Amino acid sequence: MEFKNKVKVITRNVKYIRFEVKNFQIRLILPPSHLHKVSEILETKRGWLKKQLNLIESIKEKTKKIKTEPKTGYKTLVNQFIEKYCKKIKKYPKTISYKTMKNCWGLCSSTGIIKFNEKIKYLTKDLIEYIVCHEVCHLKIHNHSKDFRNLLNKLYGQEKAKKARSELRLYEYLLLKA
Repeated sequence: MEFKNKVKVITRNVKYIRFEVKNFQIRLILPPSHLHKVSEILETKRGWLKKQLNLIESIKEKTKKIKTEPKTGYKTLVNQFIEKYCKKIKKYPKTISYKTMKNCWGLCSSTGIIKFNEKIKYLTKDLIEYIVCHEVCHLKIHNHSKDFRNLLNKLYGQEKAKKARSELRLYEYLLLKA
C-alpha cells in the first residue's frame, strides 16, 4: 500500500476513526480494535489521501520561500489586539504569558489564562491578530463549535479568518523547530 509509509497510525481509546493533518503529517487515529483494518481504511480514502499529500508538498514548497524575521514589540502588538477584542466581547484574560510550544500558536484555559507561542514573533501582523482574536473568543466559548466559529467570524471577518487559517499552514514548520 503506497500510503502506509506516509500516514502515521495512532491507536487511542476513541469511538470513531478519523484523520488529522497536522505539522505536515497525516495521522490516522483509530481504536486498537481496528488496527487490523488500516490497509482497508487507507484504500477507501485513497483519493482524499492523494489530495492531502499533494497539498502538504505544495505547502512545503511555499514555506521555503517565506522569510521570517523576529518582530520586536510583538508583545505590545498582542496586548493591543487583546484590548481590541476583549472590549468587544466584554471578557478579559486573567493572565497572558508566552512560551515555546510545538503544537499550537495559542492556548486559552477554562480559567481565563491565555498563553501564546513565543514563535508568533515570526508571523505577520495579520496572523498575530488572528491568533489573538481566536484565543480571546475562547474566553467566551471554550470549544470550536459553530457558535465559536460564528463569534470568531463576527469579530475578525469570515473571509479574513479563512485566509489567515490558510496562511498559518505555511508557518507550521516553525512549530516543529526546537
